[in-house]
Amino acid sequence: MPHEPPETQRLYATRQAAGLVVMGVDAEPKTKLLEFVGQNKYTFPVYHDKLSAASTAFGANPSHTRRHRQAGHLSSYFVGLQEPATVEAALKKAGL
Repeated sequence: MPHEPPETQRLYATRQAAGLVVMGVDAEPKTKLLEFVGQNKYTFPVYHDKLSAASTAFGANPSHTRRHRQAGHLSSYFVGLQEPATVEAALKKAGL
């Protein structure tokens, strides 16, 4: 099953102390976005991208770009949903 926001929350909760930083960006209407975040109890920051600027800049579908940085360097870059094993391997590569 592709990597979904609940899995992202799990990774954030279990690896935040090790240095994992997660940030959500979504262009949904702000009230809908806040409702979604609240209902799902996501604790990672989620930002409203009203004009879809982030999606356009990274050539990604809203909410589906994943980056992993190690010591300020990009170690992995994904566009779209990924299998959990792929994300786990990228996190391991980044030392997380």
